[in-house]
Amino acid sequence: MRSCLPFLDEFLTATWEPAALRILGLSSTETTLDPDIPNEDFVDGPEMKGYVVLADGTHSSDLTLLVAP
Repeated sequence: MRSCLPFLDEFLTATWEPAALRILGLSSTETTLDPDIPNEDFVDGPEMKGYVVLADGTHSSDLTLLVAP
């Protein structure tokens, strides 16, 4: 993150203790949605889509990890 978003990295490291800071990612749809072409998989079950990208780069379908203590 430091190389792509240096100001954000500086803010986060200056504001948060290292043990309290977790950087995670989220793909809420798991795909790119096109307004002109319906994605039938997404239309039929959007609640089953999405994943969290954990700090080690692995993916988890458990979106509640974002709000876990």
